[in-house]
Amino acid sequence: MQQGGSPDGLHAAAEGPEPPLSLVWRQAVGGAPLGGPLIAGPLVLQLTRETDVVVFDLATGTRVGRRRLDRPLCAAAALCTSRAIVRAARKASGLGGVKAVSELQC
Repeated sequence: MQQGGSPDGLHAAAEGPEPPLSLVWRQAVGGAPLGGPLIAGPLVLQLTRETDVVVFDLATGTRVGRRRLDRPLCAAAALCTSRAIVRAARKASGLGGVKAVSELQC
């Protein structure tokens, strides 16, 4: 099974969108983005280097939620079923932690 392109490594996809592409929507996230956006069904999640998980509607770009965490984030998130898994920075008095944010629809 071939995954991620052609066997010779020269082609990533046989088909794709035809140029010119046009911007559909753009939104500010209120801080420096951390990692790329995550797509979770009809939602787009974007983490910031501060303490935010910002959620947008994929089709319209409308912000549908924001979740502020108690510590800054230090790594990109991952999706696991209906939860976003995020890595929090260390506290001055201890180790960092991993949090599961289950309210994706905010």
